[in-house]
Amino acid sequence: MKRALHFEADFGPGVGAGHVMRCLALAEAWRRHEGPTTLRTPSPLTSYLAQRAGELETTIITDGRSVSADWIVLDSYRVGVERQHELSEGAMLMVVDDHHHQPEYVAQMVLDQNLGAELYGYDSASIECLLGPSFALLRDEFRRARSRSKHIGEVRRILVTLGGDPPAALINAVRTAIASVAPAASVDVAAGARSDMVELMAGADLAVAAAGTTAWELCCMGVPSLLIPIAENQRPVAEALARHGSAISTSMATVEADLAAVIADATLRSGLATSASQLVDGRGASRVVAAMRARSLAVRAAATDDAQVLFDWANESDTRSQSFNATPIAWDDHVQWLADTLANPRRALCVVSDADRPIGQVRVDLGDGAAVIGISIDRSVRGTGLGPAVLRAGARWARQRLGWTGPVDAWIKPTNAASEQTFSLAGFAPAGEGLQSGFEALRYRDAGDG
Repeated sequence: MKRALHFEADFGPGVGAGHVMRCLALAEAWRRHEGPTTLRTPSPLTSYLAQRAGELETTIITDGRSVSADWIVLDSYRVGVERQHELSEGAMLMVVDDHHHQPEYVAQMVLDQNLGAELYGYDSASIECLLGPSFALLRDEFRRARSRSKHIGEVRRILVTLGGDPPAALINAVRTAIASVAPAASVDVAAGARSDMVELMAGADLAVAAAGTTAWELCCMGVPSLLIPIAENQRPVAEALARHGSAISTSMATVEADLAAVIADATLRSGLATSASQLVDGRGASRVVAAMRARSLAVRAAATDDAQVLFDWANESDTRSQSFNATPIAWDDHVQWLADTLANPRRALCVVSDADRPIGQVRVDLGDGAAVIGISIDRSVRGTGLGPAVLRAGARWARQRLGWTGPVDAWIKPTNAASEQTFSLAGFAPAGEGLQSGFEALRYRDAGDG
């Protein structure tokens, strides 16, 4: 069943394009596997944003007509709790937020892609919170272009991008600062949402930018950047990225001196580029969609009656080939294993279903200081993008079942790229290497709340 998604986003004079751009990035990821998308804004979109929406088959609404959707995403500073209540009637609601802007949240999910968002005091006990730059909503073209970005050597080309409609005086002041410290460098000035932004970033050796959505795009592309907070809500972004070593936070009073220091220090630029690129990998929108799809799946404890389907999943040829023990499992051994599993209080085994159709299982075993997770999914849903959703739904259920808030580890064969992607999109991060059953293995970890 294809589910519909509706966005409500700020746009217009004094707002900029960031809210709409985030929504369209999420729409792009949603449309890969799910249904139609609509977007309501208070003002008509610019020609580029309208073109982008058309490419994604996203219907634009500027009036108050009602919309039917399975999920609604609210990305707005202008509306509050009352509108959340209205939108959450009959649909799942996600609020896209920055720095705990709203006084209260009545949504099923809150997304704050800012660095340090876990410190803002969101109530993750009652609302599922997607926090931090791993969930940054970027167009997929930034992820695809990452390998083209090689920002090393002499600073020959500088990108200046200071928001949707920056004052001419601000642009001229930055140009003057650049001319003073790097008179031979070429300067590209980009204002607003543009179709060629990826190309401009890929070709830049350095950027001077506003600390809005563009900051995360520059991180993804690994561009050494000086960030100028154009609005007060951009100041925490610039300061957090500076503390992380992923950008330089500057101002009009210090931009010339900061430019001179960065241009003169190739080691500093290399460190900024590496740190920024590691912080944002461009898969944030896909991670958010996986979390949203997980909320639509049904999860229940496995039972003795599931023996056959669990046996079939475990013995499927691809599953066995990627297991650390590739030997096919005998039926009698499987039956005994299932009986032992169901009686084990330190093991949680669940079956995940989509529209009453079982599509996979997730198992979590408690160990000393950590837990270990495993997954298998039905062959029929491979390639549909449901793997990360199954994993996320199952892991969430298992944590609640076991009362476990600490780290959960997955061990993956280095040759199993599909599993690496599945765990990455489900929110697991690389956490080193080790041995499993005598084989070298990659460890991916969901840190949990511990």
